[in-house]
Amino acid sequence: MIMFWDGLNLALTQTQRYIFGALFVLYGILRLPRTIKSSRTDDE
Repeated sequence: MIMFWDGLNLALTQTQRYIFGALFVLYGILRLPRTIKSSRTDDE
């Protein structure tokens, strides 16, 4: 995961890495209902 990956050569502080990772998690949570809804639509 990007927020814990120290080998990634980005000029980010630890706090910025956590924020960046949290945005990815938030995006995934917001995307989940759409994915579930589209998979139900495909089954019909």
